[in-house]
Amino acid sequence: MRNIFLILIFTLGLISCGEKDKKQAKQAIDQSIKLLDIQKWFDAWELVNQEVLNLELHEPPVMVFFDDENVYSNSKFVVKDGIDIYGPKFFKKDLRWLTEKHNDTILLPTGERIPLGLMSFAGSFEQENSNNPFFVMSMPEIWKSNNIKSVELGDDNLYTSIFLHEFAHTQQMQNFGTKLDNLERINKLNNLNDDIIQKIFEKDSSYAIAIQREIETFYSALAAETQEDLILLTREGLDLYNQRQQKYFVEDYMLYKDLDDFFLTMEGIGQYISLAWLSHPKGANIDKKTAIKGVRRDKSWWSQDEGFALFLIYCSIINPELDAEMFGKESKSIIQLLSNTLN
Repeated sequence: MRNIFLILIFTLGLISCGEKDKKQAKQAIDQSIKLLDIQKWFDAWELVNQEVLNLELHEPPVMVFFDDENVYSNSKFVVKDGIDIYGPKFFKKDLRWLTEKHNDTILLPTGERIPLGLMSFAGSFEQENSNNPFFVMSMPEIWKSNNIKSVELGDDNLYTSIFLHEFAHTQQMQNFGTKLDNLERINKLNNLNDDIIQKIFEKDSSYAIAIQREIETFYSALAAETQEDLILLTREGLDLYNQRQQKYFVEDYMLYKDLDDFFLTMEGIGQYISLAWLSHPKGANIDKKTAIKGVRRDKSWWSQDEGFALFLIYCSIINPELDAEMFGKESKSIIQLLSNTLN
């Protein structure tokens, strides 16, 4: 209601503006209305943060959103010559939002300028000897224009779940973010992403069969009627996982074992957080079985699909402290956590 009132003040102010000022004020109103539409994303994060993960309230990262014409950010570094507009609150606190035309590229807090496209990701940048998170995501109209849809979840719920998955990583920079930096440095790799192993092995039919069998075994465990069968099938899935790594991650490919464990964990927790909001009574309130199907989508991305299954199993066996395990100082993989639980 307050946001509508503030936009009304903007509108009334147009009456006394000159032509140039009127044009800028109208632009501010139009862009404010568009940006305020993603308040639901921040409300979803607040719910998950407080009622699922039990994390402490935190300051917002540097955020960058964009549509076909404009870039929006809470950082003057990213939007250097923009105009002030109203935008989403963060944990019910007002933020300063700025917008300007992007001319098909956006500036990241790292100083890098990238071309636009369909995207949602978290990263980090150094400032005052500190590692700080940032977040980038296309606005809803970009997802719609790329025909990204979900029958099970509904399109807007899908976009919110994607936001939650990636935004959660902004709160993991001190543990998993540091670990990723170390993996990149030790293995002399740049711009690692969660699909790196799939890109390398997807044309190897025997590997593809092995990973699919592994994934199907974990989902069979989730469908088990008894806890005993759940644990039995989970152990079988872990055996298949170990066999796959021992067979394929040898010699020049040994480094991919750590990367496999890392991305199964990061993608898995992101998917699990999405599900937590989708199935929460105060969230999307979607039946859990339907929500799981919606989160899995076409099941085409190995690390997302398997990581999701691993977290679903882990959280069905025990009531874990995900705040400490995933958002604290440690960076144990979901494989370690699940194996320790079963031993």
